[in-house]
Amino acid sequence: MKDEKRVNYFYLLLENLPKIAEASRQQPALEDILLNIIQWCYDQAKEKGRPEELRDLIIGYEDKPDESRATKSMDSGKSKSKQRRTMNPDHDFVMVRLSNETTLWKSLGWLVYLQFVPRRHIYVRPRYYRLDVLDNPAIEALVEYKWNAFGYMLWLVRFLAQCGYYLLIVVAAFSQVYSEDPTDLHNSFVAIIVLASWFLFHEIQQFGSSVMELLEIRKSEWLPSTQWYKRQYMPRYLKSHYNWLDLLAFIFPLVASIVQLVNIKDGNPDRAVAELRVFRVVCKYVTIILRILSEIKVFFAVFAIGLLYFSLAIEHVLRGRSSGESRGGRYDPVNEDLKLADNWALHVMIAIYFFFAVILMLNVLIALLNGGFDKAGCNWHLVWLENRLRYVEIAEDMSYRIPGFRQTYDWFPREIYYTATEKQVRRYKDRMPQDEV
Repeated sequence: MKDEKRVNYFYLLLENLPKIAEASRQQPALEDILLNIIQWCYDQAKEKGRPEELRDLIIGYEDKPDESRATKSMDSGKSKSKQRRTMNPDHDFVMVRLSNETTLWKSLGWLVYLQFVPRRHIYVRPRYYRLDVLDNPAIEALVEYKWNAFGYMLWLVRFLAQCGYYLLIVVAAFSQVYSEDPTDLHNSFVAIIVLASWFLFHEIQQFGSSVMELLEIRKSEWLPSTQWYKRQYMPRYLKSHYNWLDLLAFIFPLVASIVQLVNIKDGNPDRAVAELRVFRVVCKYVTIILRILSEIKVFFAVFAIGLLYFSLAIEHVLRGRSSGESRGGRYDPVNEDLKLADNWALHVMIAIYFFFAVILMLNVLIALLNGGFDKAGCNWHLVWLENRLRYVEIAEDMSYRIPGFRQTYDWFPREIYYTATEKQVRRYKDRMPQDEV
């Protein structure tokens, strides 16, 4: 009976939540009372065993049974048992409308409109940071909450737009193979040019924002005392491999589509076949591959130089002359004497080459691959979290630009509660320095 009365009080709180939130703007004291009531409800749910039961109560409010229907079913002698939806505390979140200043469809309309308007002011911008700063359960919980609340919606819109863009490229590529009339692809190439230009416009905006951020940071006082800040004159946009891949994915189809339109106009068409990084599995292997490639790029340069030097050395050992007689033409032999048993320098050179290429460089390559795999395997989770943080940053900034969005939806609380198992806490403490534990 007591639990039922608490639930009824909680239903009454939810019914009057928009009015209380509206009144708290004029009287700030009501806001503290509202927070105390919500904190009390959370403590009551926590004492029962699981803090997630508070979210079950909120979801249950939406499925509150109609008393008139319940009375009719009892009179008829039929009762239907309603199954309770299983909650997932890691992915489900609560959306409570605080006012009626905007709707979800209006917000989506503003979201599409603002994609074509240059950003004059940036409300949310994190400072430069090391990747290990994200190795914090509080930061991870904050990013996860904001991603599930509103960051996923922005990413989904951009992802669907990019899927349409890539689908147009695939359709145009296959149509070039099977289509007899190249003028049928005119509209497809125009759509590719429009979408590629739109995506490049956003990339230019990101680059401009990173340049302005770098200028502001260089004017600040804390930069000279920061030892971990590397490449002070390079914007953050240019440091990401994903941004370079995005530029290639947008510039190449844009140029190819323009060339195709020009060729179609001239009557001489060419018939050549011309961002899942927020997902945990995809980001893991992409991070490992990029880390391995960055580790072995110097190795390939050294190996190429060594291969060139050994090729020139063996060339001089075999010939030993630079006269015109020893230089056969395209078909003439350069060495008619195949008895090279007395040429001991050649055998020494081949032995050194095999030691360099097979024994030394091959083992160095294997060691670099293992080292790159281990390094990427340790911090790929942080890279994945940073990729989500980028979308959360853009979505949070977009929420300030949509009129009435932050006043309508309860997605921006001052406090976020998160839980962790004993194993997760122990693992996090083991990674922390001993002086901070």
